[in-house]
Amino acid sequence: MSDYSLSILCPPSVEERLLDALMVIDGIDVFTTTPTYLHGLQQRATAMEQVTGRRRATLIYVLVSQPVLERVRESLRRDFVGAGLRYWIAPLMDVQELA
Repeated sequence: MSDYSLSILCPPSVEERLLDALMVIDGIDVFTTTPTYLHGLQQRATAMEQVTGRRRATLIYVLVSQPVLERVRESLRRDFVGAGLRYWIAPLMDVQELA
């Protein structure tokens, strides 16, 4: 059962590496990715991004149990330090599949 929703903002430069890392973590059955724009956090933006006020990013949503969440967080801390990832975690109230 999934207890948490993990949302990860990922810069394009590490997207493929992060997706590969998530695919091999036992307990992650499915996750989604959405192309998006990141606003704010100008200290990491290029000059063009500062002018437009936005940066391209990928938003990844992963539904996970507590043990899997801890494995994902370990992987992020170990393999993606300095990569510009940002993440947040929210508890889930209900998860259903309507077949």
